[in-house]
Amino acid sequence: MGTRRFVAAVVRLPYAGRGTAPPDDRAVFMAVVYVLAGGCAWRNLPVTFGVWPATAHRQFTALIGAELWSRLHRAVQDKPGARGGLYWPPL
Repeated sequence: MGTRRFVAAVVRLPYAGRGTAPPDDRAVFMAVVYVLAGGCAWRNLPVTFGVWPATAHRQFTALIGAELWSRLHRAVQDKPGARGGLYWPPL
C-alpha cells in the first residue's frame, strides 16, 4: 500500500458536527501538518486552509488517538530504512 493511500485511509474520521458539512479531510490534514511543521499556534492557522482552528485541533487530537503519527512514522521509515538510507529513533 502506498503512503498516499495509507494517509487517505487513516485520515477518515467520524464527524460529529452540529448540522454543518464535514470538513475536507485533505484540508484538515494539511492544516495540521502546517501547524506542526511551522510551530504556529492553532489560533493563528491561516484562513486559506478553509478549516477552523478548533476543527483542525479537534481532528489532530482524534488522529493522535488513532495512532496516525506513529503509523506514518513507521511507513515513512520502512522503505528507506530497509535500504539503510534512513534511521529515525522510535517514537
